[in-house]
Amino acid sequence: MKKCKKNIISSFNLPLSKRSFGIRVISIYILVILVFISVFIRLSYVKVSLNEEYYKKALELWTRTAPVEGARGNIYDRNGKLIVGSILSPTLICIPSQVENKDEVATNISKILGCSKNEILKHLNKRVSVEIIKPAGRKISVELASEITKLKYKGIYVVADTKRYYPYGSLLSHVIGIVGIDNQGLSGLEYVYDEHLKGSSGGINIYTDAHGNNIGDLTSFYEDSVSGNDIYLTVDLDIQLSLERVLYNASLNYNPEEISAIVMNPKTSEILAMASYPTFEPEHYQDYDQKIFNRNLPIWSSYEPGSVFKIVTYSAGLEEKKFSLNETFYDPGYRIVSGVRIKDWKAGGHGKQTFLEVIQNSCNPGFMEIGERLGTETLFKYIKAYGFGTKTGVDLLGESSGILFKEENVGPVELATSSFGQGNSVTMLQLVNAASAAVNGGILHKPYILSKIMDKNNIILEKRPVEIRRVISEETSSQMRYALECVASLGTARSAYIDDYRVGGKTGTAYNH
Repeated sequence: MKKCKKNIISSFNLPLSKRSFGIRVISIYILVILVFISVFIRLSYVKVSLNEEYYKKALELWTRTAPVEGARGNIYDRNGKLIVGSILSPTLICIPSQVENKDEVATNISKILGCSKNEILKHLNKRVSVEIIKPAGRKISVELASEITKLKYKGIYVVADTKRYYPYGSLLSHVIGIVGIDNQGLSGLEYVYDEHLKGSSGGINIYTDAHGNNIGDLTSFYEDSVSGNDIYLTVDLDIQLSLERVLYNASLNYNPEEISAIVMNPKTSEILAMASYPTFEPEHYQDYDQKIFNRNLPIWSSYEPGSVFKIVTYSAGLEEKKFSLNETFYDPGYRIVSGVRIKDWKAGGHGKQTFLEVIQNSCNPGFMEIGERLGTETLFKYIKAYGFGTKTGVDLLGESSGILFKEENVGPVELATSSFGQGNSVTMLQLVNAASAAVNGGILHKPYILSKIMDKNNIILEKRPVEIRRVISEETSSQMRYALECVASLGTARSAYIDDYRVGGKTGTAYNH
């Protein structure tokens, strides 16, 4: 009985097992088919929809870019004459993985560039995609680049690059400033307007595989660089050349430590010329002491101006009606101030004279008299109104504000010395700008040296004269022009007089700190 029961159970289970196995097989088939369908759909999506995106990513992996810098914009004078430009100066690069027989390549290239073989070899052995061979191969001459190109070494490329070109050497060097090896402005106008002057980079795109081998069915292409914008200055090149010639001759005759000079349009405060000595050549600035090329003396150096400052005191006295041109004054050759004997520059003094002759002869006691009549508060009101003690805001680097006495510390002696230009320190730019205001109708302007910025066809930025404040009246300014003409025609500045021209001026002996 037991055996019969066992057979019945076995025969009952066998068909059920087969049915389960069949279901599992069918399920697996269906699952496989679904997977294949999913893969097919995904591949179709990638192929159709994401093809361009993945292709771009592949190109990025294959691309080796040899950088090409955009040329900096040119710098012109007010009449469109070139002051600074850019010239072709190629740069040598390599794709190290492509270079064969590196020892030979380094030997021959180093001979052309005039450097050691190891200096070139260290670049060729780097594990990078693209390497600039610098400094030896950076911004080389066209002739040297041509020699290297003729060698036809695999993996060695010569790309277009530029460097600054200075047709007048050191002309306007402190104002223009310097440019670094990467074409970036480091000082002067090159730094101030770097964002406008610098171009945008391009490059030669070379396609290689992971081993550096060129991918034959992909053509390398050149992505063009864009030159920077051009800037035009208020400077007149002819005036600048004349000014620098005068400074050069003065340096030969007198061997001074420093010389500074500015030429300004008094009606607008446009800077027509500016120069400093000692000077430098921007192309070779590394050969000079840093203090020479980093200091633009007319705006940086402050000093006691001496008698040139008398223009301020005199115009303040006229404006406040503290004296008239024909009023007389006696100069014994000194003035006693709070027990201190302050001498005139002329021994024995000038005797009896009018106040017109006081400025004509640059009489110190006469100006101490004007200062005393004005008083500390009023004199310093005009000193500050003329812009002393604060920066002018000129569009150049490194401007100083000068140093003025604190009014609470000004006693009778300080008031007396301030009235003829001693005690306070100023910059040359402040002084020239103040003198311009004294004779231009009484308006103080903001000095500037940039005229306009242009791209190839359009004016991007253009500057106009900016009035800061009225300092003296038209009437007082007219009297100042007359008085300063008398200084040039009859007084201490007679050497500056020119027949048939209206020339005004004021002499002075400066005291440098």
